[in-house]
Amino acid sequence: MGARTKPFSLRNQRPLYSLDAVADDNGICQLMVEPQNYDCEEHTVTTQDGYILSLQRITVGRSAGTTGDRPPVMLQHGVFVDGITWLLLPADKSPAFLLADNNFDVWIANTRGTKYSRGHTSLCPNDAAYWDWTWDTLVSSDLPAVFNYVYDRTGHRLHYVGRSQGTLMALAAFSKEQLLDMLRSAVLLSPIAYVGQMTSPLARSAAENFLAEVNTPFSVGQNMEHYGQATPPLYNMSSIPNDLPLFLSYGGANALSDVRDVKLLLDSFEDHDGDKLVIQYREDYAHTDFVMGKNAKEVVYDPLMAFLRLQ
Repeated sequence: MGARTKPFSLRNQRPLYSLDAVADDNGICQLMVEPQNYDCEEHTVTTQDGYILSLQRITVGRSAGTTGDRPPVMLQHGVFVDGITWLLLPADKSPAFLLADNNFDVWIANTRGTKYSRGHTSLCPNDAAYWDWTWDTLVSSDLPAVFNYVYDRTGHRLHYVGRSQGTLMALAAFSKEQLLDMLRSAVLLSPIAYVGQMTSPLARSAAENFLAEVNTPFSVGQNMEHYGQATPPLYNMSSIPNDLPLFLSYGGANALSDVRDVKLLLDSFEDHDGDKLVIQYREDYAHTDFVMGKNAKEVVYDPLMAFLRLQ
């Protein structure tokens, strides 16, 4: 992420998700949360460039828990999926439900173009212009829109939990010292900042297409159009504040977030405050295990919640 790159544009590309019956689908609350007997609210957030994002809030766990303040936690999904990824395991093992049951105010984000975030103030998903954005547009538009919305609604700084693409978005923002005034701590599962050592040809192709770490740069005019400056933005991981509480968890069997790439990221944190950085490594964990692993509750989520309680 420190090199100048041409981020992938979705112009003239096949959409990442099916466009079938978007408007007729029930929301995530009705589909995934309420059947498990949790209260759930559907929210929408409009970005500065007109994309209407869906956001689900689980305000309280099934046991009701304490009546005092419940710290907000924002869950940001990975690439090619949506917020449902946090709800796939049984309720006593899914991270969103576990956090709600442990007295956190849970907010599930869905980036533009995903099934439940297809709205726009003037475009529809069938318009080529709707898909004309790059991954760092998620950093500059989607992420701050959701952060500001949750912060304004709760009055509290957020705990952030991201996986895969969700970690990339967060790292890019934090390296520019953005959103930090609304942030309490960050959890990065399968963190992605570098993709040079991917072992899976399919995963590498997907990453190169989406992150577009290619050698052909945008023209100055294209850079001005996309970024408002003559050159692409540079993201320096060592610029992330050393006192930001961070929890990083990665796996040895992860074809998308390769161990060698993660270690490059960890090198950026060599001066991080020792009591503000937790690093967890699981030799047997692959990319999806962090949201679908049968033992993820014990291995990942219990330590994750213990970390959040200390912040």
